[in-house]
Amino acid sequence: MTDTDKPRRTPFARHIMSRLITACVLLSSATASGSPAIPKKSAPGHTVFVLTFEPGADLFAAFGHTALVVERPGTGPRKVYNFGTYDFDAPDAKLRYAAGDLTYRLSVSTYKSTLERYRHFGRGGTLQELSLGPEQAEELVALLEEHTQPEKRTYQYRHFTNNCSTKVRDLIDRVTGGALSAQFKSRLAVRTYREWTRHYTGPFPLWAAAIDFALGPAADEPVSRFDEQYLPSTLADDLARATLKDPPRPLVRRTETFGPLGSAPFRDKDAWEIWYFIVAGAVFFAAALLPIALGDRTASRRIFGCALTAWGFVTGILGALLLLLQTTAHTDTHFNENHLLSPLTNLWLIVPGIGLLLKGRLTAHVGRATKIYLWASFGLITADLAWKFIDDAPQDNWRYLVAASICVAGMIAAFQRSGVRK
Repeated sequence: MTDTDKPRRTPFARHIMSRLITACVLLSSATASGSPAIPKKSAPGHTVFVLTFEPGADLFAAFGHTALVVERPGTGPRKVYNFGTYDFDAPDAKLRYAAGDLTYRLSVSTYKSTLERYRHFGRGGTLQELSLGPEQAEELVALLEEHTQPEKRTYQYRHFTNNCSTKVRDLIDRVTGGALSAQFKSRLAVRTYREWTRHYTGPFPLWAAAIDFALGPAADEPVSRFDEQYLPSTLADDLARATLKDPPRPLVRRTETFGPLGSAPFRDKDAWEIWYFIVAGAVFFAAALLPIALGDRTASRRIFGCALTAWGFVTGILGALLLLLQTTAHTDTHFNENHLLSPLTNLWLIVPGIGLLLKGRLTAHVGRATKIYLWASFGLITADLAWKFIDDAPQDNWRYLVAASICVAGMIAAFQRSGVRK
């Protein structure tokens, strides 16, 4: 068709066309100036989820677990990127773990197999879809793939500062331009690292007491809510509250839950703390009452010798372990004030303890040394305990100090009453 053959528009047609164009311009302008929508998932792009499992029934699963899930339509099943993998089957794995050489690695598995494995152990959780833009999602996936390379796959695990949850947090924070750190670093945490440890290890009283005793003042330092996201449940909660910019939107698009939920056996905070120092203090303080209750002083001296031997052995071994931890990479145990109540030198008390068990009496020299040592130990313990109430002491270990002061006071009283010296 030539130009001469084209129909000519009438003024009325031009008027209608002008109105239609104006309406389209106004409509597009209104849409641009209205409330911004959450970015749609691009068809060929990646969708990223945060997978959070609730705590399990054994100690290593007591804090829960976090991983990242990546889905791309048309490329196979969802992939789970798990930063919490440790080879416990290696010949020297447990020895390296004790020394603080916690070489964890990133592993990749399918979402279905991961879910089946955790469900087998009765652990439920949540799956949170992140509302990342296409470029943010691609960057996150690229970082994950980079971490799967042999030279970057492993890292030194640290329970409070570098674990499966903080790895996920830091990657999300990086691709969102610091959204998490900006919103949560200025907020004070609800509890300290020690308090959270007591809470999550509550179902395991003996392990809870051992871990609490081993933790030094670093576990009592104030931390931010951002630091508190080392806990998988805290990270999941904060992701649900976090927002993104350009355009403004919630970080989590939607959340799915899968069961069984609520299966973790929790106790109230510090429920395990009461029995051990009351019982231990009462048992050892009984050594002070036996010389009075029993007419036979020889028998009471031997009972006191048994208590002295037990105290020296238990606290001395604990002191040796604390010194050993001081030489490892477990920095959260360093500079522990519990050295004052359980020094390695307490092993010396085994000598007068065995002497009383075998002979019922001590030489003047050994008796005098024992008395001085017990009084010095009591002085250090009570001084540290007084510091807790007078000032804001760096380590929360007053429970152990109370127990130790009762025990040592009982042994001093028993020493005075029993007439152990020749």
